[in-house]
Amino acid sequence: MKKKKKIDHLTLTVVEARLNALNQELGARLFRQCFSVPTSHIRDLGTVLFDKEERTLAIGNFMPVHTGGSHVSLKGMLDWIGRENINPDDFIIGNDPFIVRFGHVADWSFLRPIFYKGELVFYHFARTHQYDSGGSYPGCYFPRSYDCHGEGLIIPPVKIIERGRIDEKAYSIILKNLRGSTMVRADNMLVYESMKKVEKRIIDLLKEYGKDTVMATCDELINRAR
Repeated sequence: MKKKKKIDHLTLTVVEARLNALNQELGARLFRQCFSVPTSHIRDLGTVLFDKEERTLAIGNFMPVHTGGSHVSLKGMLDWIGRENINPDDFIIGNDPFIVRFGHVADWSFLRPIFYKGELVFYHFARTHQYDSGGSYPGCYFPRSYDCHGEGLIIPPVKIIERGRIDEKAYSIILKNLRGSTMVRADNMLVYESMKKVEKRIIDLLKEYGKDTVMATCDELINRAR
């Protein structure tokens, strides 16, 4: 049985602060640069960093409704895609409330795995209100809709980017059913590129302290949270 690595208090504090800061940075990039009015003006978004065991490590509570219970959304998305089908530089989107298990269809969930030396180490998750999601009215606010389809396009978890390549065929089906599709695409790519920047900095952290130390720190953070 492998003995657990002991983490000193200073290392624990520094790694925890770095992970929290990087997760917050993702949200800050989104509301400062996106086209979506709810995201940019009322910060209608949330960001979460999970470890490979799908445990919550850091949350960006720009709007807490998007982070509370987000581990349930993560599980729903991974169950649908299949954990064996998660690859480096994949980018998954979805808003299906029956699979992602959250909210109204204007709020899209985004998921990107983080790999280090070929090994899955983290998942980065974000959810934010899109410029448009189709449906009868712009912005998906239609309380007199006959059914859920009138509220907007329902998207099961789908890889719009797989191993760094955009699946234009699948993505075009989504974008053709939206108003302001160029702005929605720009916002989606903003999430993707922002997650890539965070990934680079997390990998730098892993190189600086060593993977075993960082992951042991994550274990200790979970224990202390319990």
